Amino acid sequence: MSEQDGAAEDGAVRVEFAPTMEDLVAVRREMGGRGMLLPLLGVMGVMALVFALVTGNAEAVRAAGPAALVIVLWSVVFWMGSRLFLRRRLSQGVLTGGPQRYTFSADGIRVEAQHAAVELRWPAIRRVRETEGYFLIFASTRNAFFVPKRELGEQDAARLRALLERHVQHPDHFAEFRA
Repeated sequence: MSEQDGAAEDGAVRVEFAPTMEDLVAVRREMGGRGMLLPLLGVMGVMALVFALVTGNAEAVRAAGPAALVIVLWSVVFWMGSRLFLRRRLSQGVLTGGPQRYTFSADGIRVEAQHAAVELRWPAIRRVRETEGYFLIFASTRNAFFVPKRELGEQDAARLRALLERHVQHPDHFAEFRA
């Protein structure tokens, strides 16, 4: 979207985009998703097997070997399966409902998708975080709306940043905000 497309006569910032798999993965990572849980479980399984082998206890090897193998295989299958599931659901439009339209105005935020629309007044926004590639807008502690910066021109990104700084009133709302 060009900067002129997002600029509105009423001072609102408008942006429309269709989220991609890369967006979902990147935003999940930015929000502190469980990216390390599965590798950690895999390492724990291998460590249990190595410990059993080092101690030389045949009983421990028989007990830890299958358990370690199950933990490692489960980690790999779950990791691959979750990505395949997300990719399939994304291609079907189930997760995103198609293109999303965001309007940021003096009143708040309006998000529209194919089958739903949400309006949030500024007091409902708990926190805002700006990363290298996204604006993350939290209405709860765990869930965020996101706007990819690639969809905003420099002027619209600056206008959106100014709107967020002006209207989000939560005491630590920009604790993680970086310009």
